[in-house]
Amino acid sequence: ISMTSDPDACGANVIVPAPTVNDNCGIASVVNDYNGKSDASDFYPVGTTIVTWTVTDNCGNTAQCSHKIVVTYTADFTIEKSVDNTAPVVGDTVTYTYTVTNTGNVTLTGLTVTDSNLGAVTMSPTTLAPLGVATGTLTLPITEANVCLPITNTASASATDPCGVELDRPSNEITVTPTYEADFTIEKSADVATATVGDVITYTYTVTNTGNVTLTGLTVTDSNTLVTPAYQSGDINNDEVLDVDETWTYKGSYTVLEADICGDISNIATTSATDPCEGSVGPVTATVTVETYYMAELTITKSGPTCAHEGDTITYTYTVTNP
Repeated sequence: ISMTSDPDACGANVIVPAPTVNDNCGIASVVNDYNGKSDASDFYPVGTTIVTWTVTDNCGNTAQCSHKIVVTYTADFTIEKSVDNTAPVVGDTVTYTYTVTNTGNVTLTGLTVTDSNLGAVTMSPTTLAPLGVATGTLTLPITEANVCLPITNTASASATDPCGVELDRPSNEITVTPTYEADFTIEKSADVATATVGDVITYTYTVTNTGNVTLTGLTVTDSNTLVTPAYQSGDINNDEVLDVDETWTYKGSYTVLEADICGDISNIATTSATDPCEGSVGPVTATVTVETYYMAELTITKSGPTCAHEGDTITYTYTVTNP
């Protein structure tokens, strides 16, 4: 006899028909070894129970026969994990949803769910009737601390069936791939539009973090090797990290040489940095041009005697001066 367990029970009430017996001496008794009665109908536990019947006739002779009572039940569930955004950017918060469904025919109790990265999940409800569904959520902020690699995790669920058996099931694997923008701008300016020999040109370099992550290892150089940009201000918390939207200012100076005046003075600033994932950002450049001018002038004077006689040699003197 095969039966399915009663609802939420670790067994089933089974009606067991009595065996058919014949004896020429007459039947004195028919007894089973499960409940010691002539009727073996009773509550049978999950599993296989062998019931043995003993028949005694009026002459004291006995005979036996046996049969099986098989009681089965299905205790099972599924857990599915999902996420609302598989490609978040820094600053987003992703929400994981955990769904547990009772796919068996008995009630499950004591449901718990644990995420491999985030820990315990609060599920509701924690007792599931057949076909019942429980859900829970956890959130994960996307920051510089978790942006460099894909975030892969699973969940595991545990529940207990009516027979006290603990069931454990894993969820599907979810991968979230965060993205970020590491970028900055540089602006270069000069304090004069024109210059000549001996003038000092002061350059100002302004670097602004326009991305959504911090930058480190910032370098500012000038194509004119005689100009050394030096940090001035902007690092608000003095941590040597160019924070998002933070602007740093550098300055450098150059004294115009005679070799410069035959053309405009044009030079390039170059900036590079490193993002939180050790990636190189840049180089980014900015150019500024200062026009040059000069005054090229000289004077000449000539002198000599005011009178001379025949046969005299006249000596003239020429004096050229750069004023």
